[in-house]
Order: sequence, then structure tokens, then C-alpha cells
Amino acid sequence: MKKTTFLLLLVLVLFSCKKKTYITIQAENYITGEGSDYAGATYYVVESYTPLFEVKSKQVATGTLDENGHAAFEIKANGNRKYKISLTQPENVCYTTFRNYQSLDEGADNVFNFKYGTCGYLNFQYNSVFCEGPNDKFQYKYYTSINSEMYFYTGFTTGADNNWSENTFLDGCRTYLGDYSKIIPVGPYEIAWRVIRGTDTTYGTDTFYINENDTTTYLIEY
Repeated sequence: MKKTTFLLLLVLVLFSCKKKTYITIQAENYITGEGSDYAGATYYVVESYTPLFEVKSKQVATGTLDENGHAAFEIKANGNRKYKISLTQPENVCYTTFRNYQSLDEGADNVFNFKYGTCGYLNFQYNSVFCEGPNDKFQYKYYTSINSEMYFYTGFTTGADNNWSENTFLDGCRTYLGDYSKIIPVGPYEIAWRVIRGTDTTYGTDTFYINENDTTTYLIEY
């Protein structure tokens, strides 16, 4: 009986032992390298556990990032509980590699260095000024030249390499003058398009830049 009691107490001590867990957060604008856009953003650490088959959670830490988008702090984590972190996103940020409610590794260093992008507006337009008829086919794609996987418009491409789709086109004589602006991350972009008329296929490429809080209008005439 004494041995059983001792083992039970030992298990309780091990599970109730609190581990110092360190968390570092650093925001970085992928254009400027600064983190000031995240100044004042609030972080939360949530603790969760499951007593009697019912999940319960509570907030155990909160704070804000400094003027450089940085925070460093520690919590004391119980070994029998789980911890996750979340971070509020500023209004003028439309791209971030930080994912909310990421799990923390108890008793270790948890470093969250992430990149983000602020926002501008794209008013994209096209006009088939040389249209030959309903069999004309048109495709386009655009992406940041900083990272082709970031905010890539892939509506007319297929596969991991974003090759032109042989099934998805805009057919016929098309005109679209962009009655709304699409919010996209700031930075340099590359745009490409393909036009098929009968047996002839032509390609076009160009670049444009999205400035913060500005609207860029881009027109393709084909």
C-alpha cells in the first residue's frame, strides 16, 4: 500500500512540475526587414487540459510587441498541459507566415521569427482589342518576384510548377475594366499571359510594383 501511494505521489509531482518555457517573437517586413508594423500587436498564450474528458482552457500570458515588432518572455508550463500562442494581425498586413495557435514546446526555447507584407491594391484589367472570334483563348498569371509561391494567381495554371492549363481559358472577345481593387502584398510583381488564336500562340510578360495603400492599375490589351 505504501509503495502504491509513493508511486502515485511521484507521478503527481512529475506531472505538476512546472517547466520554464521561453518564447521569442520577431516580425519582419519582407521588403524593408523592419518589424515596426507589428508594434503594439497583442500576443496570447493559452493553456489547455482535459480533466474528466472535458477540455478546459485559460489564458496564462499576454503582452504586446515593442516598436520593433519584438517580444521575449517566459512562462512556467505544467508538464501535463498543452500551450499554444496566437498573435493579432495589424489592419494593413495582408500576408504573414505566422500561424495562430501554434504549439509551444514546454521547457524549451520557442522562437517565432516570421515575415509579413503590408498591403496595396491592384486594379487588373484586360481587353481583347485584336479579337478574331469566339475561339480566341486568353490566360494570365502574376506573382511577387520576391517569392513566386507568395500570393501567386494561379487561376489559369496547373501543377506544382504552375504551367499553363490546357483546359482553363477566357474564351472569345473579352473586356474587363476592373470595377474593384484586389488587396495584395506590397512589392514587385511579374505578370505573364498567353493568347491562342487558331494555330498561333503568343506570349507576353511584364512587371509592376504595388505600393503601400496605393492602387495600381494594370491593363493587358491582346
